[in-house]
Amino acid sequence: MRGLLGRKQFGENEGLVIIPCNAVHTIGMAFALDLLFLARDGTVLQLEQDVRPWRMRFCLKAHAVVELPAGVLQHLPCQIGEQVVWS
Repeated sequence: MRGLLGRKQFGENEGLVIIPCNAVHTIGMAFALDLLFLARDGTVLQLEQDVRPWRMRFCLKAHAVVELPAGVLQHLPCQIGEQVVWS
């Protein structure tokens, strides 16, 4: 239930997947996040870049959220409608 609260930053090449989840808050966070909201089948429904502390983001149709360090989505060729596959 704690997620990233209490952490000062992500580790190198680190992210967090939260399932089930359709909303994220950054209340009390020490750093900004990039967010991927995913459908049950892994389809990207919504992208949120540079979500600063003390904010909230949601996607009612989402089944999962991938939290990444702010700035990562600028370097990923990820678009709404594409499918994320875990290997």
